[in-house]
Order: sequence, then C-alpha cells, then structure tokens
Amino acid sequence: MKRTRMVVALSILATVSLMPTTAGASQDSPVGRWLLRVEWPNAPSDVTLTVNEADGVLAAVWEGRQGTLEASEVTFENGVLSFVLAVEDQSRRSVELRYRGSIDGDRIAGSITLPIGTEIVANGERVR
Repeated sequence: MKRTRMVVALSILATVSLMPTTAGASQDSPVGRWLLRVEWPNAPSDVTLTVNEADGVLAAVWEGRQGTLEASEVTFENGVLSFVLAVEDQSRRSVELRYRGSIDGDRIAGSITLPIGTEIVANGERVR
C-alpha cells in the first residue's frame, strides 16, 4: 500500500515537473525581431523592434525614423509587452512614449501612448 502511494506521488511529481510553463513557451514570448507598422498621423512608418532576454531580464531596441533607441521599463506580463521610449519632441524636449502590445503567437497588436494621451496604433509580426 505504501509502495503504491509512493509510485503515484512520484508519477504526479514527474508529470508536473515536465509540464510546459508560460515562461518557457516561445510562442507567447516577446523575444525576437518584430516588424511594426506605426500609424503616425500623415506619415505611417515601419519600425523594427528587437526584444532579447538575458537572465530573466528583458531588453528592447527600437529602430525607425527616429534612429535607434533603447527602451526602458521593458516588461511582459499576461501576454502584454510594454516599454518606454525616450525621444526628443519638435522643441527638442525629452518626452516619453509608452508602448503596450498584446502578443498572440507571432502577431502583436498594440499602441504608443503620447504624453498628451493620444494613442497611435502600432501592430506587427515577428520575423524571427
């Protein structure tokens, strides 16, 4: 009887330890190279977003018409990638643009929130 309980307990433990976790699921991970279409008023543009992870810490680089920018405050929770870009406005003041996008496989649907609260659509797909 004790042996049967032990075998059942070990079987359950082995099954649970082999189950995939969301942290290791590549399909829902933000890591990779993304091509985004940003719907700026009067001037839509394509950008490349590269997301990497090292030791559990996410980093992102945005390459577009503003040049190459390193994102800060990069997070991925419940399928949502978010980060902040520091850019200069037309008056050469530093402003923060906040991106938030939901990942579904190799697609991302999101928007950039400007300091005045306006949201700009920025959707795309993972290319690698």
